Amino acid sequence: MVIPLGNILLPLILWMTKKDKIIGLKEIGGNLLNFQIIWTVFAFVSITAFALCKILHYGQYDILFYAFIVLYVLNVVLPIFFAVKMSNGKTESLYPSIIKLIK
Repeated sequence: MVIPLGNILLPLILWMTKKDKIIGLKEIGGNLLNFQIIWTVFAFVSITAFALCKILHYGQYDILFYAFIVLYVLNVVLPIFFAVKMSNGKTESLYPSIIKLIK
């Protein structure tokens, strides 16, 4: 969260270098990257829309800020939750794949 696009760059680098060396990483890493890319787009759209609505004094913009906060909480909680499940031996892909950008 501190490094812009760090949620995409670090997993992408690790996935590209290790996907053929670790069994199952190709699918799980692809789903993780898809999730992070979609999350980044949604977070960017919500905070940009919030800023524009606030600057232009247009309508109910508080909901956009709350959406942004919820997205950040999800991006902190879900990776921790999925990492704990993976460490307990659940090897199936846990990240939701809404849109397949990386296969």
